[in-house]
Amino acid sequence: MAVRYYPLIYQGARLSFSSSGKTAEFKHAIVGPRHLDPRHAHEWTIAYFVKFIRTRVHPSWMPHGTFFANGAPDNLDELHEIFGDKLIFNAKSTGFEFYSALFDTPITESNPVLLRIISHHADDLIHELGKMHPFRAQVRLLIMAGLEHNQAKAGIVAKMLNISLTTFRRRLREDGLEFRELRDGIIKDLSERALIETSLPLGDIALKMGYSELSAFSRAFTRFSGMSPIAYRRSARQQ
Repeated sequence: MAVRYYPLIYQGARLSFSSSGKTAEFKHAIVGPRHLDPRHAHEWTIAYFVKFIRTRVHPSWMPHGTFFANGAPDNLDELHEIFGDKLIFNAKSTGFEFYSALFDTPITESNPVLLRIISHHADDLIHELGKMHPFRAQVRLLIMAGLEHNQAKAGIVAKMLNISLTTFRRRLREDGLEFRELRDGIIKDLSERALIETSLPLGDIALKMGYSELSAFSRAFTRFSGMSPIAYRRSARQQ
């Protein structure tokens, strides 16, 4: 899924994954013009995925080996702390290797139904990206990713895109968009799908949409859809 949806977040790089026998490799590659040294982008990206796996497997988990297309920096302490002792520099690519058995690890908090809804929405963004609207697709995906953790804010999204808030708002206006309207539309779409396609309690849906209080979510949903979440779910199931 990371390989499939990463282009929505960042157009300047690609992820790839391969598996053969007992081991698998996860790689990060810069594509297009290189105006800056790609070392930090490489290190930050693969470190993110190593730390993500660590939170799902074990706090002490390390890759079987990590390789870098760049030469070795003067100080390796931080890299050893993140990736362990097996570091290779001046390799043909940048990434890390791990045992394929890792995929047998269950994700206990997974919600397959909600994942399907979000995946469908992300697939729509992939299609939109193919129609040459990369900025809009990137913004929508970052809003989706930030909803649950209260990160779906204009300033935060602008920072993640590495542009100023002023530039971010200007580019939205050039596309005929406003941030709040875009965010509300995403909340409306995801909420409606969750109400129709899942049996999740309303409180859980509210949290996923970034609302700590069910009453606040209910008011917002009523404003978006013209009826309360309970009424919307009941009406949809009667059709």
